[in-house]
Amino acid sequence: MSHIIRPLTLVYSMLFVKILSMSVALCEVILLGLVMVGYKLILYILFTNSSYNSSHCSGYGYNYSHCSGYYCNSSHCSGYRYNSSNCSGYGYNSSHCSGYSCNSSHCSGYYYNSSHCSGYGYNYSHCSGYYCNSSHCSGYRYNSSNCSGYGYNSSNYSGYCYNSSHCSGYNYNSSHCSGYGYNSSNCSGYGYNSSNCSGYGYNSSNCSGYGYNSSNCSGYGYNSSNCSGYGYNSSNCSGYGYNSSNCSGYGYNSSNCSGYGYNSSNCSGYGYNSSNCSGYGYNSSNCSGYGYNSSNCSGYGYNSSNCSGYGYNSSNCSGYGYNSSNCSGYGYNSSNCSGYGYNSSNCSGYGYNSSNCSGYGYNSSNCSGYGYNSSNCSGYGYNSSNYVMMTLQKALILLFYLMPPQIFESCCNLFNLAN
Repeated sequence: MSHIIRPLTLVYSMLFVKILSMSVALCEVILLGLVMVGYKLILYILFTNSSYNSSHCSGYGYNYSHCSGYYCNSSHCSGYRYNSSNCSGYGYNSSHCSGYSCNSSHCSGYYYNSSHCSGYGYNYSHCSGYYCNSSHCSGYRYNSSNCSGYGYNSSNYSGYCYNSSHCSGYNYNSSHCSGYGYNSSNCSGYGYNSSNCSGYGYNSSNCSGYGYNSSNCSGYGYNSSNCSGYGYNSSNCSGYGYNSSNCSGYGYNSSNCSGYGYNSSNCSGYGYNSSNCSGYGYNSSNCSGYGYNSSNCSGYGYNSSNCSGYGYNSSNCSGYGYNSSNCSGYGYNSSNCSGYGYNSSNCSGYGYNSSNCSGYGYNSSNCSGYGYNSSNCSGYGYNSSNYVMMTLQKALILLFYLMPPQIFESCCNLFNLAN
């Protein structure tokens, strides 16, 4: 039998031929099974709960709940921003994107779609789309210059947050406006219209209009007291950003809300509606609605758990920012992507669904880079065990091929003697 088992003899050929000799074949089948079980055990020990390849993990960025590792490695995780596992969605669809937070380059889509974009938060340059569409834009947050569109349309804008000068449009329309955040003076229009207003963020005094209309309001950001209106209307509200208490309205309406940014508790409405919510930014728990709807959510930003809805819908999600596990929806689907966060290159599908990706974040199938590198990937984070496992598997099989046949014959001779 020794002439059958030779170096470089295929495992399957060896098994097929050896099966003809029952006792020795049975022994070798058992030995092969033990070798393969050992191989799987070695892989489990080497890669389970290792850095960047984990389930039930936790970490620094794109950090997950029940996770281990440094960056965004997990399934059933939570994390820093826009971390997902098996996720899909409706908005934040981009192509050739880059940036820190929903920053994209050469992007298009329905929500937060931009082209040639840059900045920290939804800052656009040469952007277009339906919502938050801008052209030749810059700034910190939705700051634009020479912008046009349907929503968040501006012309010759400047400032920190929705500050505009010589603006026009349908929503967030202002004329000769100034200030830090949605602060306007001698403004007019349909939405975010104010008259003789002042403040830091959406703070107005003696203001009127259709949207973001307030009366005798004060605060830092979207903070109002005894306010009413159609959008961003609040009553007896307080806080830093979009924080409201006992609020009601059409958009950004909340009731008994608190927090730093878009944090609400027992909230309801059409957009950014939440119920029993808490957190730092867009964090909600037991939430429902049309957009940014979440259920049983928690975290830092757009973190949701057991969420549902139309946009930014996630299931069993948690973490810091848009981190999801086992999520479904319309956007966040990408193909051939690269970047840091929600950065994609040559993407297809509707949003951030990726395949053949590379870069720092959201690198998925056949990827390389720093984070979110998944199947057949290499790099620093989200580098999947498949890539290394395949290499190790080849090495183990090659070692098995080169294994002297006397090892098998000696073991099987002992087996025969024992019988």
